[in-house]
Amino acid sequence: MSTVNEEKSVVLKIYGQDYPVRGKVDVELLKRIASLVNDRMNEVGANMSSSAAVHKIAVLAAMNIAGEYLEYRDETENLIDHVEKRSRELILTIDRSLEQS
Repeated sequence: MSTVNEEKSVVLKIYGQDYPVRGKVDVELLKRIASLVNDRMNEVGANMSSSAAVHKIAVLAAMNIAGEYLEYRDETENLIDHVEKRSRELILTIDRSLEQS
């Protein structure tokens, strides 16, 4: 069984280009990341002229991914805040119940 601590090599294909990666990496995670970036670049590229520079497509794809990440991060932070608030309320309710017993 391989671990992330072992040196590995993988070639990732993103938007028609090969990107060799070598190091102590999680190969499956890298493949998922490359697939996401490739898919997003294909989506962005499909909406641009065929002469659009790859770096522009990459930047727009990165902005899409970053925007999605920020939305998820905000949602997660709001959910954590809600859970913490509700937990405090429940603890107070339990404490009051125990005091009345």
